[in-house]
Amino acid sequence: MSSIIAKWRDRLCHIPNAAELYQQLATDLWAAGQLAAADRALAQALKLAPDRASFWVQRSALAHQLGNIQRAATDQWRALELDPQLVSSRDHLQLGNQLAQQGKLAQARQCYEWAITQDHQCWEAYFNWGWVAQKSQDFAAEVQIYQRAIAQGCPDPRLPDRLAQAWARLGKAAYLDRAYGQSIQAYQNALNLNSQQASYWSDLGCALTAVGQWSEAETAHQKAIALDSQAANYHYNLGNFYWKKADYLQAISAFQSAIQHNLQDAKSHWNLSHILLALGQLTEGFREYEWRWATVQPPPELPHPQWQGESLHGRTILLQAEQGLGDSLQFIRYADLLASWGANVWFSGPTVLHRLFAQLPAIDRVLPVLEPGQILPGVDYRSPLLSLPHQCKTDWATIPNQIPYLTVDPAWPLPPSFKELPAKPKKIGIVWASGYRVEDELHDIYLDKSLPCELLLKALQEFPVMLYSLQVGKNAQDYQPLIGQFPDLNLVDCSPWIQDFADTAAICQQLDLLISVDTSVVHLAGGLGKPTWVLLPARCDWRWLLDRPDSPWYPTMRLFRQAKPGDWSEPLQQVRSTLNHWLTAS
Repeated sequence: MSSIIAKWRDRLCHIPNAAELYQQLATDLWAAGQLAAADRALAQALKLAPDRASFWVQRSALAHQLGNIQRAATDQWRALELDPQLVSSRDHLQLGNQLAQQGKLAQARQCYEWAITQDHQCWEAYFNWGWVAQKSQDFAAEVQIYQRAIAQGCPDPRLPDRLAQAWARLGKAAYLDRAYGQSIQAYQNALNLNSQQASYWSDLGCALTAVGQWSEAETAHQKAIALDSQAANYHYNLGNFYWKKADYLQAISAFQSAIQHNLQDAKSHWNLSHILLALGQLTEGFREYEWRWATVQPPPELPHPQWQGESLHGRTILLQAEQGLGDSLQFIRYADLLASWGANVWFSGPTVLHRLFAQLPAIDRVLPVLEPGQILPGVDYRSPLLSLPHQCKTDWATIPNQIPYLTVDPAWPLPPSFKELPAKPKKIGIVWASGYRVEDELHDIYLDKSLPCELLLKALQEFPVMLYSLQVGKNAQDYQPLIGQFPDLNLVDCSPWIQDFADTAAICQQLDLLISVDTSVVHLAGGLGKPTWVLLPARCDWRWLLDRPDSPWYPTMRLFRQAKPGDWSEPLQQVRSTLNHWLTAS
C-alpha cells in the first residue's frame, strides 16, 4: 500500500493542481487506514475543485467515520446543493423529515422541493413541505404548495381541507397585519373549500367588521353560531361586532351568551363590563370589571390578602396603581372614603404620582411599585385601585365625587412665566394628544383619542386668551412648526417645567380652564375641581358614559363628543361656541 501512496505523491509532484489525483490519494489513504491523511487530501481536492459534488459526498462519509457528525451533515448538504440528483426523491423526502425533526426547517424545505423536482407525484413531500411552511409561519407559501399539489392531480382526500386551513391561517396573519381586504379574500377562499367550518365564518366576520361591512359581518357571525352554537368564542366575536356597531343591547346579549357557554370566559366578562359601565349600570359593571386580569397587566402580586370589603377600622390597606396614570388619578379619590372608615391608607405606584399623592391627607405613606412577593410589615390588606368601586358597592348615589380631592402644595415651584399672573386675559390650558403608546391596540387608542395640534390651535386662535400647553412627551413640540400660521396666538409651552403630576397640578391651579383630549391631565384637573372640557372620540372609554355632556365623576367637567369617528369638526365647533359664551359671562 505504501508503494501505491508513493506513486500518487510522485504524480502530484508533476501535476500539483489535479484535484482528481488528491481525491484518488484520499481513497487509497482511507483504504490504508490513514483517515487523518485522507481527510487532508480531500480538503486539498475540494480547495482545487469546490464545486465537485462527489468530493463532498466522499468527505461527508469520511467525516462520519472520524466521528465528526456535524461536519458530515454539512458536507452532505453541500453535495446535495451542488447536485440534487445524487439521491432519489425518496431519499430527499427522508432526509427532509430528519431535518424537520431537528428543527432545521429551511433545509427540510429544500429537501422536499428537491424530492418534488425529481418526482412531481411525491405527494408526501407536498404535505410535509406544507407543514414546514406552516411552522415557519409562511402561510402564503403553504397555500401555494397545496395548490401546486392539486394542480399535479394529487388524489389525497385530505388536501382540500389542508388548503382551506392554510387559507384561514393566511387570513389570520393578514388580519393581524391589518390587511383586511387580503384577510377577507383568504377567508372566503377557505370557505369555498369548506363552508361548514364555523371558525372560518367567525373570523371572516371579524375582518368584515374591521372595514365596516356591517350586514355581511353580522351574517358571517350568525352562520358561525348556527354551525356551532356551543362555542363561546363565536358569541364573543358577535358581541364585539355589536359593540363596535354601537348596538349595546345586542352586544350585552351576545357576551352573556358567551359566558353562558363558558362561565370562565374572561374576555366576554371584561368586554361586558365596559358596556354595562358605559350604560351606567355601575353595580353590575364593576362586578364584571373584576375579570380584567385576563387582559390587563395586574399590579405585582403580594402575600397580603386582597381586600374583599372587610372592616378596615384600625387596619392598614395598600392601594396599588394599575393600568394608566389617569386611572390612578381618578380612583385615588377612594382613599378619603377608606380613611373615613378608620383605615390607614398606603399607596404604591409610579414615581410621577408620588409628590401629588403624598399631599393627600388620607394617604399615610407613598411607596414605589413593589416587587412581586414583597412583604410589607404592618399592611393588613391590599387592593388594586380599580377594584375599590366594586368592593365599596359604588352606584349612582354613592359615587365619591366631592371635589377637590386632589390638592396643591403652595410651595411647589411654578414656571417663571407664572409669576404675578394678571387676572385677564383668561388662562386656558390645552392638551391635544393622549399618552403615546407603540403597542398595536394601545397605539390605535392613542390615535383615536388624539387630534392634530393644528386643529385645536385653529379653533382657539381668535379668542383673547392666554394658552398654556400642558402637553408632554412625544407630542410636546407639535406646535413649533405651526407658529407661523398663528402669529397672534399667545401660547406658553409648560413642558420644560413638568417632571411629574405635582408640577402639572401646580400649573393647573393657576389656570381658569383646561381644554384637553381624553388623557391623564383631565383627571388631574377634574380632581382639583378646575373647569375642564374634554374632547372625546366617537367610541370613547366607559367612564364617560354615553350621549351626555357631563360626568358624574367630576362636577366641573364638560364633555364634547365626536359625532363621526375621526371627525373633530363638530366637537371643536361646540368648544368654540361654548368658549365664546363662557368668556362673555366671565
